[in-house]
Amino acid sequence: MTDRPIDDDEMERRVRDAVRDPVPEELLRISNGLFTWRTIDAELAELELADAEATADVRGTLTVNATFVVGDRVIEVELDDRGELIVDLGGRWAEAVAIYTPAGEAMRADTDEAGVARFRPAPRGPVQFVIDTVDAAIKTRWITF
Repeated sequence: MTDRPIDDDEMERRVRDAVRDPVPEELLRISNGLFTWRTIDAELAELELADAEATADVRGTLTVNATFVVGDRVIEVELDDRGELIVDLGGRWAEAVAIYTPAGEAMRADTDEAGVARFRPAPRGPVQFVIDTVDAAIKTRWITF
């Protein structure tokens, strides 16, 4: 390369030559993987709260239920009247569940053989559940208890 400026025709020739060169497969694979990270926050935000309601059972006790869905996985959350928070993953596809508050990680619990994690006492205020899987971390949207 020289320090001399190039004219438009030379620039066009160089660009055309660059486009004709085949891109190595490994570079394409890496580029595609990196491209998916550009919207990772938006993809996590697509995790939707499918159902959140306070229900009174026959004896009049109050429970709060929330269901999160991401892909083919369902995360059931229940806060019972005794102050225990139960997170049911519907099977053991993760070792533990962490609960975050705006100040940071509040608590972490291992899942049992059925994929259930229990927290007592449950944190109050806004919380987010983070489930670490072998492939990635799944984050729920923030909800308030």
